[in-house]
Amino acid sequence: MISDQQLASRIDALPTVPEALPRISTLLLDPSASASDFEAVVKTDPALTANLLRVANSAFHRGLTSISSVGLAVARVGFHRVYEVVSLVSLKRALPPRLPGYGLDSAEFWRHCVAVAVLSERIARLAGVPESGHAYTAGLLHDVGKLVVGAFGETEGGPPEGALDGLASEQRYLGTDHAEIGQDIAFRWNFTRPVADAARWHHAPLSEPGASGKRVQIVVHVANCLAHRFGYGPKASHRGLP
Repeated sequence: MISDQQLASRIDALPTVPEALPRISTLLLDPSASASDFEAVVKTDPALTANLLRVANSAFHRGLTSISSVGLAVARVGFHRVYEVVSLVSLKRALPPRLPGYGLDSAEFWRHCVAVAVLSERIARLAGVPESGHAYTAGLLHDVGKLVVGAFGETEGGPPEGALDGLASEQRYLGTDHAEIGQDIAFRWNFTRPVADAARWHHAPLSEPGASGKRVQIVVHVANCLAHRFGYGPKASHRGLP
């Protein structure tokens, strides 16, 4: 069993997210925020700038000409897509080479997270979910708790290689699970409430007390199940799905 001190130490040891993240989150909730406000934040981080320009010039968003201006990129892709780019950069910076508890390498973990993000966005839009602007990031970050839970090894009192195959095994070996830890990480990283709550409740979206955010949680839950069905996820984790 992992101690609370060990757990807190692993959470604290996660890489810091871009300084732009809390500022972008604040702007996203501000109805008076302008494109120039978003531009001013993104331009402070070279990695964010490069990723945003890549997205703006991708086949999905590309206009008649390529652009190299952050301001034009923000205008082309929209504020929520800027937030998604910040989320992608944040998660990528935190990825370890391997998650031994799950028997996963980072590429497999990343592929699953992106698949759930894309499916969440699509489902939310088709279903007319009012919070659909949060769906992509909520899907992307739904398993962020695994960065901590899956990093413990057997020598630290954690699980043997690949022993974690669902919430029950996480609770058995560690006394907690990736959903609980994921919500804590999302709040520490200053993600919006729907994103944090989706991390906490994506396996049991109707179990949360109260009604706030359940629609996003249900969307991510469905997207997570579909991602596994489509082969974007480890087979062991599929056994742990409700």
